[in-house]
Amino acid sequence: MTPDTLRPDHPPLDTPPVQYLNLDPSLYVRDDIWQQERCNIFAHTWQFMGPVASVATSGQYLAIDIAGTPIFAIRGRDGTLRGFKNVCRHRGAKLLADGAGKCGLIVCPYHKWSFADTGRLLQAPWYGKDPAIIAEDWPLDTVQLSEWRGLLFAALDPKESLLDQLGSLPAELADEPLETYAATDQATVSFAANWKIYTDNFVEGYHTPGTHPSFYAAIDFEAFQTTAHPG
Repeated sequence: MTPDTLRPDHPPLDTPPVQYLNLDPSLYVRDDIWQQERCNIFAHTWQFMGPVASVATSGQYLAIDIAGTPIFAIRGRDGTLRGFKNVCRHRGAKLLADGAGKCGLIVCPYHKWSFADTGRLLQAPWYGKDPAIIAEDWPLDTVQLSEWRGLLFAALDPKESLLDQLGSLPAELADEPLETYAATDQATVSFAANWKIYTDNFVEGYHTPGTHPSFYAAIDFEAFQTTAHPG
């Protein structure tokens, strides 16, 4: 869905509401709505990063993007797992490539500022003894990390703990041996659409008969239910 798919006569949001069976279509394409979602939803909620096992040893890192904000988690030499924004404090260049990797120092590819795995600035080349560059004043910006049953989550500015956000999910998965699971493959799907389009489709089974006929034939569709839980 793009702005071009909206009817030319579609009323703006500040006009009397029109009755829909779903959200107003403009909520899926307006940039100002997306910016509100970034600030009010993604900035304050926990997002899945990957398995903790991928950052088990010193120097291993995992870098992802949270709604336009690049972040990474790195295992320090002291064994501590820390999270940072994946942005150099100097000119905002991206420090580490997305995905899993391993490094010694964290070195900015732009001006070669280097940071320790604690986030501390180690060196700003060619600045000499400029009094404006005091290492303690230029650490990487931090993000919060939380682990649950071998899974790693990150949050920019969480309003609640990870367990509170997960709600009833831990109880639902109590009998599943999540800690023994290991990834065997990885796939990335990118599409030019608002995140709600994917989510709306994922949480309902109404489309199953027409879109997934093999799955439809294998289940008791009349007993199929979608239940919303806290978190």
